[in-house]
Amino acid sequence: MFRTIWLVSMLSAVWWAIVGATSLEFRLQPEGPAVSVLPLKRSFFVFLDGRPEGNVSLFLWNATAARGLSLGDPRTEGTGIVWGPIMLARECDPLPGEMPVLLATSGGLVVAAADIAEGISVMARVSPPQSRPRALQVLNSEGSEVAELCCGTYTLRLEASDLDVSCEPEEVIFSVISGGQSTSLVLHETGGATGVFTATFRVECFCSSCELSASVAGLVVPVDAEVSFVNEELGSSSTVRLRFTVAALCEGSPVSVVPPFPLVEDKTSSSTSAEGEDKGGEPAWEEGSLPALAVRPTAEAALPGKDFLITLELFLPEGVPDVSLDVEAPPGWGVHLKDVCGGVTPCPIPTPPVSPTRIAVILTIPPTAQGRYPLVFSIPELGKRWKWELQVRDCLEPQDVVRHWDPGTGDIDLASPGEVRFAQLLWATVQVGKRLPYSCRFFTEEDLKALAAKWASED
Repeated sequence: MFRTIWLVSMLSAVWWAIVGATSLEFRLQPEGPAVSVLPLKRSFFVFLDGRPEGNVSLFLWNATAARGLSLGDPRTEGTGIVWGPIMLARECDPLPGEMPVLLATSGGLVVAAADIAEGISVMARVSPPQSRPRALQVLNSEGSEVAELCCGTYTLRLEASDLDVSCEPEEVIFSVISGGQSTSLVLHETGGATGVFTATFRVECFCSSCELSASVAGLVVPVDAEVSFVNEELGSSSTVRLRFTVAALCEGSPVSVVPPFPLVEDKTSSSTSAEGEDKGGEPAWEEGSLPALAVRPTAEAALPGKDFLITLELFLPEGVPDVSLDVEAPPGWGVHLKDVCGGVTPCPIPTPPVSPTRIAVILTIPPTAQGRYPLVFSIPELGKRWKWELQVRDCLEPQDVVRHWDPGTGDIDLASPGEVRFAQLLWATVQVGKRLPYSCRFFTEEDLKALAAKWASED
């Protein structure tokens, strides 16, 4: 009964506002100008010009959703009285503990009416959240912001609360641009009311015609190219852009291509002995271009006590003599060479060599290992040595966990190549929102979508 009488009073007040004077105002600051648009996710005030006698109540009404609230105890402000602050929020927004809240949605209509004889009221439209400075970052797998792109997995993270309009997770599309080519990267909101949008992408490094190349989010670019992440659909004044240089050979990069020159000098061999037999007074290969070695770990990091696979791609010049590849691991580690090596160390390379020659190396990592560890790969006959680092830590990215999960044993297998299989996807579908075994964070729907896309592409 009371609710019906209150509603009739509200409608009467609105009617009197239409035919009479309007001295009631919505404001964003107590002393600020009148506004006709109220942004979501911020507070507002209602100002009544004049000082009527008695305790005047204010009625706030969401005309779109037919709900509202009543406020009393206004305070004096200049030539009139004011109510507020009042928070205008959606149902999914975190609500302040002590501030009155009017629930609304973008595009709705809000009415304020004061219970004085004249029936004064005012209306305002609800708008999306106000534009605020947006923060765009590229983070590595450890969550740290980077200044250049190396080989590995990254997260493009956009913090833009004004793009969070509805209570459903939304998306923002960025262009990845380098030179005259581009591709798209879709950022998904991490929740219905977070205003934080993320997308994971990889920088792959590979050798093509004995030249080092890279791909950023699937876009193939030369090393040292400039890559930009751009969204220009938000208005020219709000353009969000980040620019990076692709530097594949960063120190400690989890996936790297070792350059065709020794990173660790072998002081026991001379340049004469390293070049092998002299044929016609000239070496049979061009010094400084080949040999080259690509190192591809099965995941971005290894786990203590778990065997770990790395795949080597050895590029050798034509006419090279019989050579072998040796691997030096930290003390207490085990090394097993597969494929063409047949378990023999150093690994004899077939003659003539296939370019590239792929060698699977299984590392047995002690349970107490933690941190970064150097591995040295060498061709003794040529005096070539390359140094590469492997990180060992207690957790992995969730996608790496799924790629290496063995549903049969219920455990992770980092000695496998980590290809996405249907059985792994089936297991992963019921893991969304959970922290997987050995994972550093919770498994998300975005992770599942990325794995499903990878599985579809491998088919």
